[in-house]
Amino acid sequence: MVKLSRTFHAARLMAVDRAFNHSYPERSTQMNQISLRRAVLHLVLLLIIPTISTSPTWAQGLGAGTVEGVVLDPNNAAVPSASVTIANPVTGFTRTVTSDTDGAFRFDNVPPNNYQLSVSASASTSPRKA
Repeated sequence: MVKLSRTFHAARLMAVDRAFNHSYPERSTQMNQISLRRAVLHLVLLLIIPTISTSPTWAQGLGAGTVEGVVLDPNNAAVPSASVTIANPVTGFTRTVTSDTDGAFRFDNVPPNNYQLSVSASASTSPRKA
């Protein structure tokens, strides 16, 4: 008996809803327009939010470059542990790295501009043949 009353209640609600929408067709159309607007808004947000959140990453990748090289002595031997500095006195941009055992160094995410590159190594640093 309980199951019948629930079924009857659901059918009665559907009948009332159907009658309400037929007696006020503009309300049904208005509700459909609101649902459509919400769906479009959700779609737009789903497309815009990932784009906005990744914009700084794109900016770093598009305008920046890499400067890399190998520090060699006059005999073309690699100089390990050399201090390599890249600087732009106008903008104040400065970075320093140390060359690896093969004399290689690398600067990532360097903004486009003119730079001065300087290298210094201590006399105790023994050159390694490249």
